[in-house]
Amino acid sequence: MQTPRLRAGLAAGLIFTFFGPVVLGVSANEGPRRAPPAWSQASIDLESVRQSRAETHAWLSRGAVMAGLERPVRVQADEDSLRALDEAVDERPVRVGLAMLADAPVDLAGAAPLAARGGRKAIGPGAIEVAADGSFVYSMAVTSPGATAMRLHFTGFHLPVQAAMYLYTAEGEVFGPYTGKGPLGDGDFWSHTLVGERIDLQVRYVGEEAGRALRQSRFKIAGVGHVRPKFMASTCSFNASCVVAASCTTEPAVAQARSAVAHMQWVSGPYLYICTGGLLNDTADSGRPWFLTANHCISSGKDARSLENFFQFVDSDCGQPDNCLTVGQLRESWLPEKRTLGASIVSTSRNTDHTLFELSQQAPVGAARLGWNAEAVAS
Repeated sequence: MQTPRLRAGLAAGLIFTFFGPVVLGVSANEGPRRAPPAWSQASIDLESVRQSRAETHAWLSRGAVMAGLERPVRVQADEDSLRALDEAVDERPVRVGLAMLADAPVDLAGAAPLAARGGRKAIGPGAIEVAADGSFVYSMAVTSPGATAMRLHFTGFHLPVQAAMYLYTAEGEVFGPYTGKGPLGDGDFWSHTLVGERIDLQVRYVGEEAGRALRQSRFKIAGVGHVRPKFMASTCSFNASCVVAASCTTEPAVAQARSAVAHMQWVSGPYLYICTGGLLNDTADSGRPWFLTANHCISSGKDARSLENFFQFVDSDCGQPDNCLTVGQLRESWLPEKRTLGASIVSTSRNTDHTLFELSQQAPVGAARLGWNAEAVAS
């Protein structure tokens, strides 16, 4: 099959076009080069994923320290800011949420005396239970009333070996384990997005040295992302009539290419934004997670750290006049196995309106990598 130009209508109903001569894996002075697309026949076993998620959710729910969930940290969004956000139109990129400051430090060292005898203690905004065998569970909750979905910003995150943090909701979503110094390795990260206006948090330790583990367990929730319904935009009615959802065609090339595309969400200053981009192959067919988007979407390395990519973000209700995802569809489609968290910028330019990332995590099972060529073409 002939390698197509890198031009596609992407999953969020936005059009992303790139014609810049980015060459992956070769020197620019070697002349025009190209990489073929890399299609994948693999797929996620959704039934197994759902079963595993349900089992983990039940395990967390049974083990929660209920006293720690009674007084959630509340981060309230300003109504005027929300109204201005919801009513904004024709933005590039689109703002879909508010990034609000929070101040919820958690240091479990205060519970170290319980290591010798076990027991329960209020710590920060939550509570901890230490068992006689040296294990412990810490629970707390965060809420932002009116949010369609939420993200949490962690700083100073540090957990010892055999300790892990999980984030979950009453409706069954679960993310984690977050371990060590977090997914980016330096204790500073934005979590995955969870649907709803409340997130329950749980830290578990299963070792035998509770005293040492408690003294090494600490983090701060420094921010909350309050996500609005605009994030659910797929191929809604604001699109031109010529825009067709990728799920509405059986064209094989489109079906393959859409598995390379991700719905992007990230934090920049006081807002959360969305855009789209796609995975690229390289000349060595190495499988490294190169990802291309527009410079007008992201051009800052700090913003790239908070990037959350949603792959296979496809609305199944093809042909409906207001074809936007519902909250129920979001809970089902936002599986951890279909997302990546974090990225670093390899190249960016306002002139060619491109930003090339390497994602911090490998792309999901079944994701394709788009082909490209570096030959000059008219734009």
